Amino acid sequence: TGSGKSLCFFVPIIDHAIRARRAGDRQRTRAVIVYPMNALANSQLEEAGKFLRDSGLPDDLRPTIARYTGQESEAE
Repeated sequence: TGSGKSLCFFVPIIDHAIRARRAGDRQRTRAVIVYPMNALANSQLEEAGKFLRDSGLPDDLRPTIARYTGQESEAE
């Protein structure tokens, strides 16, 4: 409903990824979030992307996020 509930788990995951990058850890998968519907996965990907874009984090610390629904092209 757009009230920000997802931030309750996005923020700790993103914080963990940022701390790992600052510590020099290699880039790897740090979390997998499973949604019951593609529409929700798409919506949450967009919201997380907005959160990261608006965060002011430098590119070298900004975590990478991605989605896999089984509908991606081979290149994705």
